Parts: sequence; C-alpha cells; structure tokens
Amino acid sequence: QEQTGRIDHVVVSIGLASETLGYPFWNLAPEQWNRMLEVNLIGPVSVAHAFVPHMLTRKCGTMCFVSSIAGQIGSQTDPPYSAAKAGLINFMQCAAKDMAPYGIRANAMAPGSLADAEQMSKEAYQQRQETAKGQIPLGRTGHLKEVGYLSVFLASPAAAYVTGQTWAVDGGISIKHP
Repeated sequence: QEQTGRIDHVVVSIGLASETLGYPFWNLAPEQWNRMLEVNLIGPVSVAHAFVPHMLTRKCGTMCFVSSIAGQIGSQTDPPYSAAKAGLINFMQCAAKDMAPYGIRANAMAPGSLADAEQMSKEAYQQRQETAKGQIPLGRTGHLKEVGYLSVFLASPAAAYVTGQTWAVDGGISIKHP
C-alpha cells in the first residue's frame, strides 16, 4: 500500500476475444477455451486478489468489473468469451457477498457494441453506426466514455446501496433477446 497509496475504487477491464470463432460451440475443442478463461476470468480474479486486502484494512471501497452483454445473453460466434464473461459476472456476485460485511461494494458493467470515432476511420465509424440502426434499439453504438460515466457513478456515494449488480451499457440490445 505504501507504493500505491490509498485505494478507493478499482475498475477491472480485461478482455480478449477468441481468434477462432466457434459456431456451433462443438467446432471448438475444449482446450481452445483455456486462454479465454485465463484472460477473461482468472485475470480479473487475480486483480481482485491483489487489491482487496488494501480495501479490507480500510473497510471501504468499490470494485467494478467490465464484463459483456455476451456474458448475459451468450454469443454463438464466441462461446469461450461468453462463458468467461458470464463467469466474471458470477464471480462479481460472490465477491460482492464476501466483501459487503467490510463495506466494500462490487458491481459489473456489461457493454454491448462500442465504437470510438477517434480510433476508427470516418468511413468505418459511419458503417458501424449504420449497422447499429437496425440492431440496437437506440440506433447507435455506444461510446467508451459512456461506460466510464457508469463506472464513476458506481464508485460514487450516489450508488452507496448498490452491490452485486450487472449493469448493461448496450443501447438496449439485450432487451431484444430472451
């Protein structure tokens, strides 16, 4: 803690999609799931293990895990990613229960399609927005800053009674799926 100073809020944003898409899931061998689980589930668990001891001594703080709507509704094109992100949501719920007696809150964010106009060509960005019109109820992709705004809210006193929840940041796409 001497090196890091006081730790109040931790946002864990780790994500890697499969390089081999698997539809249906049996097209992927079980060993092809290992890297996805290691990065997208064990990685965030390891971060939590690193930071929680500092929060326990102070009996306050928040952890926010970036999952994905794929962890809530499944992605047929990337089952290992979806399973890992679903596992992350479940881990967050376990962590929220474990840490609540110490005054520490844990939540997750589940972003959908995001596009950053500053990192994409104008044409690619416009194409993503056109595609979004027919797929996303709000008719556009999300912006990275919108996920950031939610993480600030979840770390704030305004969310002091919120723990163990998964917040979709997806323009409503998850409501289109059962």
